[in-house]
Amino acid sequence: MDSSTPPWWFSDLVAVDPQQSRSGSPEPSSQPGAGIPQGQLGTPKDAQTSLLPEGTPRLPWVNPARCHPVCAFDPGSSLVHINDRGDEDEKGRHRVLRDVREPLQALLGLARSQGHALKVESAYRSYDDQVRVYSTIKEIGRAARPGHSEHQLGSVIDLRIPTGAAIEWLAVHAAEFGFVLSYPAQKQRLTGYRPEPWHIRYVGKELAKKVHDEKLTLEELFRAHPEI
Repeated sequence: MDSSTPPWWFSDLVAVDPQQSRSGSPEPSSQPGAGIPQGQLGTPKDAQTSLLPEGTPRLPWVNPARCHPVCAFDPGSSLVHINDRGDEDEKGRHRVLRDVREPLQALLGLARSQGHALKVESAYRSYDDQVRVYSTIKEIGRAARPGHSEHQLGSVIDLRIPTGAAIEWLAVHAAEFGFVLSYPAQKQRLTGYRPEPWHIRYVGKELAKKVHDEKLTLEELFRAHPEI
């Protein structure tokens, strides 16, 4: 795919001061997925239509043109501290949602047992953290605007991947533990971001398997099944 072609969401972007957009941002009005209510943490899904198991909270749908339901969303007490190995550690420098810690620890443990020393590079970022990241990265497609970053969910981890073999291993095995690659190669026009083989998001084993087996992106799945 021609990476020079503007992605579908490009015309929806507006110049914003990140510090002034904490309460929300413009919703796209004419692009794929426009006008569909985005998922919110803790909102029960429709058991008759959703791909998720009954009782599972809907997934927040965020991308370069879709803000979090509340741009300054903060999972707060649902986060736990972990270290670089994914172990729970009160002194750990990373935070993830409590439900994400065990699958992450298991994924990294299997990777190490098979010779791939994957480590956590970064995880949860607050809105203000993302303001700082966004202000330092000028290259388009390398950083989300504040309020539009998956890292703010607490279910996303950037991994330190030492080798090409480890990148391939992660692409094959992440779904077994409920993780998807949010920004895979050759999908930039769909996702709005350049490939990030280190960026994984926890969505549960059923959805992760569907995304992996059907060679989808999470963005494509949201467009096809906005009820999730």
